[in-house]
Amino acid sequence: MKEIKNNTEELLIAGAIAYISKYGYQNLSVRKFTKEINMTTGAFYKHFKDKQELYNTILKILSENFIEKLPDMSGKSSLDQLIELSQYFISQAEKNPNIITFILFTESNASYVFGSSIDSCSLRVKFLDLAKNLNHSSLSDEDFFLQIWSFIQGYLLLVKNRLAKYDPKLVERTLLQLVKEK
Repeated sequence: MKEIKNNTEELLIAGAIAYISKYGYQNLSVRKFTKEINMTTGAFYKHFKDKQELYNTILKILSENFIEKLPDMSGKSSLDQLIELSQYFISQAEKNPNIITFILFTESNASYVFGSSIDSCSLRVKFLDLAKNLNHSSLSDEDFFLQIWSFIQGYLLLVKNRLAKYDPKLVERTLLQLVKEK
């Protein structure tokens, strides 16, 4: 993870996260968001090469914060952890739709989150580890992960866009079916 070097960098990151949460990442311009937080574009470029470097930093922070905010799941089975993590993640689509959109649906972030590198963000690693522990199918671990993730992301998108009402029991039933399929 990129080390936060000083207060200015922290303010830029916090300001960008607040801006994305309020307006969405699609509307983030360096000039607009630095003006909103009373900073200059020069201050931004002193700390970040470009907007993508800022996005990568924010993605890593948001992913790690997401995992850290989960309730303690020690002692729970991999299946219970997967269900709880999925339910929490999907519920966030109702509460923070712009942040979830940023994490999942920006093209560059999607490749970062779902790249093949083990150095990808901790969110992908957590889901992938759980999928590996639960894979009793003929699918490869990566394909099994993608099957689970496709459901989570698809349902999350429906909830985020208010096309479906979030139902934690539906998440649980669907994941149980996916895990138990042979």
